[in-house]
Amino acid sequence: TVAYLFGSEAKGQSGALSDIDIAVYFDRNVDKSERFDLKLRLSVELSAMTKRTADVAVLNDSPPRLSYEIIKSGRVIFCSDRIARVDIETGILSRYLDRRYYDKRHAEITLSKMASGGFQST
Repeated sequence: TVAYLFGSEAKGQSGALSDIDIAVYFDRNVDKSERFDLKLRLSVELSAMTKRTADVAVLNDSPPRLSYEIIKSGRVIFCSDRIARVDIETGILSRYLDRRYYDKRHAEITLSKMASGGFQST
């Protein structure tokens, strides 16, 4: 398990009304249903402890771009296994790089269509 602090709090830009953004990567043996339950429990417990809204993201289930941004700019606040952390971050980076070309191409096509008069309905 690895946990990251990210968002405005990690950047030192949080204000009185800012929430706390935490991302967690759970061990592979934790199934999706259990990850969802843990996410809710963590959110409630962290909110109670900090007296602020805690937004918890599960990296196992997050889109590649969000996961990449979290490991790139977030701060590790818990790591149960450093070797596993390297594997997790390598996997996230690999998925992000695999996806980046398609995301960029999709954005280019969308912008091109918008520039040429928008989307045509059929």
